[in-house]
Amino acid sequence: PFMGICVGMQLMATWGREYEDTGGLDWVAGEVTRITPSDPSLKVPHMGWNQVRQGRHPLWEGIAPDSRFYFVHSYYAAPSREPDCAASANYGGPFCCALARENLFAVQFHPEKSGKNGLRLLRNFLDTSLFWGDEMLRLMVLWLTLAGGLAASRMDKHISIEVLDRFLPRKLQLPTRVLIDLFTAFICALF
Repeated sequence: PFMGICVGMQLMATWGREYEDTGGLDWVAGEVTRITPSDPSLKVPHMGWNQVRQGRHPLWEGIAPDSRFYFVHSYYAAPSREPDCAASANYGGPFCCALARENLFAVQFHPEKSGKNGLRLLRNFLDTSLFWGDEMLRLMVLWLTLAGGLAASRMDKHISIEVLDRFLPRKLQLPTRVLIDLFTAFICALF
C-alpha cells in the first residue's frame, strides 16, 4: 500500500510540468499541470480550506460527503483515466484532488492539517491496508507519512503531536517525536 500526500500525489503521475518536463513514477497515467483558475481574483498557490467531492473508495468511510480539507499547492495531478480520480475539488474550475488505483492512494490536500477529517482519512488508510499485521511496519509508514507532511508544511508540530497521540502506543510517542523533529530539521535544512 502507498499513500501520497501533496507532492506525493504528483509523483505518481507520468509527467510533471513544473519548471520543466520531468518524468514521474508513472504509477497512474497522467500529468501534473499548473492550476489555472478561471476567476482572476483567485490566487495561486491555492492555500486554504476547500470542499472535496469524494468518489467511492474505502478511505472515505466515515467522512461526510463534500467535507473540507486543507490545500497548499500550485500544481495537481490530472489522471488520463477518469476512474483513477478518487475525489475532486473546485478552485476556479474542477481538478482531481485524490488518486486511487489498486493499493495506491494519494491526495493533493494535507490530511495532517485537515483536522478530524484528515485524521479519519489517515486512520482509514492504516486500517484498510492489506498487510498491517506487522505493527512495526505500520508505525514506520505512519512516521514516514508524518515526516513528509511536516517537512512540506515547515514544522507545524501541533498537528503531528495530535496524530501521534492517536495512533502510537504511549511508549513510542516521545522517541517518534524526536525522530520526526530531527528528520524534519534535516529536510528543511536542505531547502
